[in-house]
Amino acid sequence: MAIQKTSKVRADFSMSSLTDIIFLLLIFFLLTSTVVAPNALKLVLPKHSEQTLAKQTINVYIDADNNYSISKPDGSEMETIDPANLEKLLSQKLASYPKYDATIVINADENIPIKDITAIMSIGSRIKQKVILATAHE
Repeated sequence: MAIQKTSKVRADFSMSSLTDIIFLLLIFFLLTSTVVAPNALKLVLPKHSEQTLAKQTINVYIDADNNYSISKPDGSEMETIDPANLEKLLSQKLASYPKYDATIVINADENIPIKDITAIMSIGSRIKQKVILATAHE
């Protein structure tokens, strides 16, 4: 009596379980990527067709020669400042206003490097104030 082998080795492979796992991983990564918040500055940028009005603003001016000036909200005083002392001066000027009620407006010459403008935006982020980049109407 000859013993026959009942199980044969099959060369095919079932992809259905693999596709299910890949689909579940795809859903997982899509959901978790929307939860992660990017590390960016929160800015309020004005549109050129509308004028953004802020109740109380501190204006920071950077001219073409990279000279920094700062003014009071009413625009009465303008003082030239050292960029190294900008954060301290802004904190002092904004201390008299209610928190989140003042706005820092950056008026920069178009030829100023973006790193100088983003440095002021970073200062605004550190002292928890809104920052607006002033633009001219086209």
